[in-house]
Amino acid sequence: MLRVIMAALVLAGGCGLQPRRAHRELTAVQLAKVPEDAPRRASRHAADPVLASAPRRAPSPGRPAAALDDESPEPPEQAATREATVVKEVFFGDGDRPLVALTFDDGPNPATTRKLLHVLHEYGVPATFFVLGDRASKWPKLLADIRNDGHELGNHSWSHGSLRAMVPAQIRDELDDTNAAIARVTGATPGLFRPPFGRYAPSSLPIVAERGMNYVLWSVDGLDWGSEADEIAHRVVADTHSGDIVLLHDATPKTAEALPAIIRGLRAKGLGFATVSDLTGLPAVASLD
Repeated sequence: MLRVIMAALVLAGGCGLQPRRAHRELTAVQLAKVPEDAPRRASRHAADPVLASAPRRAPSPGRPAAALDDESPEPPEQAATREATVVKEVFFGDGDRPLVALTFDDGPNPATTRKLLHVLHEYGVPATFFVLGDRASKWPKLLADIRNDGHELGNHSWSHGSLRAMVPAQIRDELDDTNAAIARVTGATPGLFRPPFGRYAPSSLPIVAERGMNYVLWSVDGLDWGSEADEIAHRVVADTHSGDIVLLHDATPKTAEALPAIIRGLRAKGLGFATVSDLTGLPAVASLD
């Protein structure tokens, strides 16, 4: 069973991630008061040069000026509602079941997505794809192919910019525009959000909570940026155990090359595969839908 750790404490040392913690429930208003520079665990992979060069998004035209700094007072009844709203931060799932979740970030990508889908279909493996809104809007057919093959879709922001470098209005745009791009294809708003680089500002917690979404991090990093296929496969198979969420990427050709060996190796360890929502019990669709 998942262990729930209530984070109603004042996190004087910041929001550091703890190993082998299944998930914790974060009370949005309380943790939004944690300093903005509280350390977060970052992905250890090298940055995608395409994503690294992407400019930070400006707020959408027509946004009220007050939305840029969120300094306007909040009605007491709205504050009370937000105080009770909880967003979960998940690193892995139920370790009592011999299942793991393969996740692929940064797609869809016309050069690699269909290669991944072909391998997953061949081996009968479900997966979760955390997509970028910018790419999802450009290649909706690829997004539909992911969904039609029985895989799960999550939000990975629009531009892959660091949430810690954005004001609240920009974070809202990143989430909402990506959710809209996914919903146009699937008819539903995703309930799973993976912040770029595994980092987020505490001030983003109420924004995520208000959208009925939860954070999904990872417990095994495939380090598939700049690695050869056999290195990726060996690392993932060696490090992965029951309940783990594996971080891989949908923009690296070597990942598709490594995937058959990853699947065979994990099955040889007696492990099966599930989507993130199946592994963790989190809703795949936003709870406010």
